[in-house]
Amino acid sequence: MSKLIIKSPYIKAGGNPSGYMRYIATRDGVEILPREGYLRYMATRPGADTHGLFGEQDAVDLNIAMSEIAQHSGNVWTHIISLRREDTARLGFDTADSWRNLLKTHRNDMATAMKIQPQDFRWYAAFHNEGEHPHVHMMAWSAKENDGYLSKKGITEIRSKLTNSVFQHEMLHLYQQKSISRNALVKQARKDICRLARRIEIEPACAEHISQLMLELAQRLQKLSGKKQYGYLPKGTKRLVDQIVDELVAQPSVKACYDTWWRYKQDIDGYYSGKVAEQEPLSRCKEFKAIRNAVVYEVADLVAQEHSRAIQIFPSVARLVANLEGVFQDNTPQISRKSSHSIDRKLQEKRQAQGHAQNDHSIEW
Repeated sequence: MSKLIIKSPYIKAGGNPSGYMRYIATRDGVEILPREGYLRYMATRPGADTHGLFGEQDAVDLNIAMSEIAQHSGNVWTHIISLRREDTARLGFDTADSWRNLLKTHRNDMATAMKIQPQDFRWYAAFHNEGEHPHVHMMAWSAKENDGYLSKKGITEIRSKLTNSVFQHEMLHLYQQKSISRNALVKQARKDICRLARRIEIEPACAEHISQLMLELAQRLQKLSGKKQYGYLPKGTKRLVDQIVDELVAQPSVKACYDTWWRYKQDIDGYYSGKVAEQEPLSRCKEFKAIRNAVVYEVADLVAQEHSRAIQIFPSVARLVANLEGVFQDNTPQISRKSSHSIDRKLQEKRQAQGHAQNDHSIEW
């Protein structure tokens, strides 16, 4: 799975950040940025230091940059951001200029993740186009002494922002296919679930085990005071609700919805971490906690009406199953709100270019 790798060590106060800056700017493999006119002459004349350092400005004087960072007495973070060789060329990140544009675009995002005010954020970087993982060395710090803090959560936020930009076009394709596939699945699942709901009403025995569990839950809820919500239930009663949820996902149409949703979740997660998590039981999946409460609400309604006989349980099972596809539809995973809005806009533009009406949401997710 393609992914962007980021490591964020730092040089402690009192270290030698200017020496490190010279190293990343001039070491073998660094890409020298194109220079124009007098700057090009100054950088390439005999005896001059050629370097690949870039930053906020298009042209960087290495000596001035080294002097600037040498005067800083606080911590300096030294991010290393890399892609696989095949990804850099395919995605257009095989030049220093493309990386400079990326970092300039997200400098405020990185400042926020590092707990630095954007106006105080300082940075320089150099692109090393070498080996199997071409990479950027980025030095970042705050103009204010002892300012800035980077946690694991902050590193994750930086990786997320950069990943959304680097893999934007691939993700657009992924989400487009995901939208089409998911809508086709939901359409079919709706038919299957409605068919199952009708079958339960006519042939209750096909959901006998679920019905028995729901009857037991109804009897327990009768004895409980307070809110009838999953989070307020005793542990033993929560386990009973979990059993009901996992029994529901055993239904083929519901299982198909969950299996497909999980595959898309794995595809998206792979862009950020490269790790593929094993599928959780539906009852343990945080994104679908609404299903657990749906079970509790349905049974609590029976308790309120004092309908706790087994024969009254079956219509409730049918209603619960019939409402499940809406829960899946509302819990499609997203990369980030900003990116999903951008993807939605691009999909809408593409639909309109193909002759769809603006309010035609036939393949939205």
